[in-house]
Amino acid sequence: MKVAAAHCNPKKQPALNHNDRTNDTAKTITKDLTHLNEYSCSSDEVRQKIDKLYKEAQENFSNYCATKNGLTKAGKPKGLQNFTKKEKCYHEFIYEINENTTMEQCQELTQKIAKLTGFTPLQIVIHRDEIHENAKGEKQTHFHAHAVFFTLDKETGLQLARQEASLNKANLSKIQTLASESLKMERGKNRYEKGEQQPQYIQDYKDYARFKEQETKLLQEIDRKTQTLAHLTETLANMEQRLKTLEQELKAKEAELEKREKEYQANIEALEQKHTEAFDKLLKESNAKKSLWKNLVTFGGHNEKVEREFQIQKQALRATLTQAEDKALQQVERYKREKEEAEKRLKESQEAERQARKESQRLRESAEQSMQYQTKYLAQMRKYERFLKDNMQENDLKEYFPKLYSELLKEQLAKSDREMQQWARTR
Repeated sequence: MKVAAAHCNPKKQPALNHNDRTNDTAKTITKDLTHLNEYSCSSDEVRQKIDKLYKEAQENFSNYCATKNGLTKAGKPKGLQNFTKKEKCYHEFIYEINENTTMEQCQELTQKIAKLTGFTPLQIVIHRDEIHENAKGEKQTHFHAHAVFFTLDKETGLQLARQEASLNKANLSKIQTLASESLKMERGKNRYEKGEQQPQYIQDYKDYARFKEQETKLLQEIDRKTQTLAHLTETLANMEQRLKTLEQELKAKEAELEKREKEYQANIEALEQKHTEAFDKLLKESNAKKSLWKNLVTFGGHNEKVEREFQIQKQALRATLTQAEDKALQQVERYKREKEEAEKRLKESQEAERQARKESQRLRESAEQSMQYQTKYLAQMRKYERFLKDNMQENDLKEYFPKLYSELLKEQLAKSDREMQQWARTR
């Protein structure tokens, strides 16, 4: 059940254009519901009231300073520089209301707050057109009202919106009771009377949602980098195995080439030896066929014929040797090309591995930086969660952040158990 609440954050200036929906483009606003809103006056009327009240407060503050501090040599009151700046002279309370809360109830509460604090009411608006998603993703209408006050003292011009003045703990607790009475709603937990830390109102619950969204994106990015790094590590391992295979292949090609070159050299030497022996034999046979008597009878034709046959056989023998040499050389050249191709594949794989290792190192460094950032970010998140647990009304915490609310209940239960154990030990 929603409880009554009236919160004021003096550090946050009221957004007057948001209040009366003047040029407001907030994403939470559903324009089809804006006609359900109620306004006591427009933002322009509020500014006119502020101008008038601020001028009066300035005069009253001058008289106050003259009476309390005296005058300077120039005849001006001392301490005028301490007068509140115009943009800080008005603040607002935000009322948590129900769907059926009326303007009259809000006006009643506003007058009671004004009487208690000395503030001057300027504007009251009721918003019924803001819709947000809770932690479960469910759409909910945030029924609330804005009550804007001029917060300078009417007599002295001093700022009343201070913890040492009208916004002291006793008054803030009293205002929650007044809210419950005027709005006809249940009052929240009265921590002031029990001496517990008072909750602070967090006006924009979307802040935590944005933190959580950033945390989710960060974790997703780290997970993506981790998966990519794991894939790259696996790829590197496969590359290293392939490099070993290629290195073994290259060594085998080198050994085979060395073997073929030796065989080639041995074949060439054997062929040359065989060619020499065959040539010597051919020469002897040719010389044996030559005859002085036959040559004289044929007028030199016999020996000339023998010489021609010798040259023909010699050319045939040389051609045979050349073919054998070419065939052996072709085998050697083929193995040379295979070796060069193996060397090329090895170099390409080595370059690919080098690039992969470089990318792996870059990705690893990026992942480490993300992890470091995550550690700092999560520490901030834990502090912010602690702040929410300690300062939000429990019903708001339950509505907007059920997980944190569940954690808080567990913490409270654990604390109660410890207190009971401590009490038992002291008995």
